[in-house]
Amino acid sequence: MAAGGNGEPSEKGQHGSVDIVPGCLVWCKTRFEEIKGTVSAYDQENGALIIKSPCVGANCKPNFFDISVVNIRQLEQQNFKLLQSPKSVIQSLSELDHGKVKRRLEEASSEKAERASNTGHNVTPEAQGLFDMLKSQYRESTWERENIIVMDVKIYPPYRSENCLGQEEDTRQLQQIRKMVEKFHNERQNNC
Repeated sequence: MAAGGNGEPSEKGQHGSVDIVPGCLVWCKTRFEEIKGTVSAYDQENGALIIKSPCVGANCKPNFFDISVVNIRQLEQQNFKLLQSPKSVIQSLSELDHGKVKRRLEEASSEKAERASNTGHNVTPEAQGLFDMLKSQYRESTWERENIIVMDVKIYPPYRSENCLGQEEDTRQLQQIRKMVEKFHNERQNNC
């Protein structure tokens, strides 16, 4: 249900002589229950009326609502009443910005692809935890099969400090990564 450009509701639905628009307070009686609530939407073509009612029952919490979908074509005239018109005019929805939707889809896709590339395949949760910790410090961390690559340092399973190898054995990068791996395992051991 949309509102027209002048703010007036458009595509009004009718049941008898009653205009059905979102925001109306209605009462109806189906074969199974009586429903009193606010119209959330009305699909005139299919006769589907969506009514939001305060939740009743033992499991209800504050600000919870029951949502009912009623086929208004199945109701007899005496089983439907408009109790109150909407208190305010419903504003029309803004136009959909297709460019913005496309950008958000691309961002979500690239974010998902990055998360997938940051997940090791057939590695232990401990190895993934180590990778995540290293990735938070060094954005250029990657997986190469089951090996972790951080700058010029490769960490092989079982991912201990002695499993860290660099292009040169005595570089500051290699020593820093080894210290971080050691710290990671010490913290995990202390937390157990």
